[in-house]
Amino acid sequence: MNSRIKIVLVGDSRVGKSSVISRYKDNYFNETFIPTLGIDYRYKDVNIDGKTYQLEIWDTVEQEKFRDMTLNCIRGAHAIIYMFDCNNLTSFQNINFWTKTFNEENTDNFLVGNKSDLQNVVSTDEIYKNIINSYNMDYIEISALNGSNVSDMFEHIVRSVLNKNLGINFESLEIKEDQEPPKNYCFFF
Repeated sequence: MNSRIKIVLVGDSRVGKSSVISRYKDNYFNETFIPTLGIDYRYKDVNIDGKTYQLEIWDTVEQEKFRDMTLNCIRGAHAIIYMFDCNNLTSFQNINFWTKTFNEENTDNFLVGNKSDLQNVVSTDEIYKNIINSYNMDYIEISALNGSNVSDMFEHIVRSVLNKNLGINFESLEIKEDQEPPKNYCFFF
């Protein structure tokens, strides 16, 4: 039996949301930028302390015309990853917008800096001063390119969701291992 945990990634275009998901799900990195059109989601089974959980990982797009669709997809999320590019100050500054726009009650929130394999232009002091202290989020630096901390990040998120429980009845989320995931979510455009 599996219990499903929904994780949604939000942030500016080109911060690497799709690349992080590909690295985690398939241990693959595509060096060619392919923008997400609409909403995409992938599944990955993980074993934590002898129990299998099915992660439902949602990849969102920043475009204004998809904002309502992103809001609908965030509903019911157990965790939201607010992602920025460690080498793009604007993407970091826009985290304030993302947290105000997509803040969901009873959701575990995480700030993630991607592209840590490059020289960081966003200082750790600025991160702590402007975001972590304001929003009470864990901060994790990762690299989708070389895979640094990607698996650890997802494990940390799952453990945090399980530890906080967030009022979730995981027993009601159980599905059979051979059962198809539900198809009544968002569609691709």
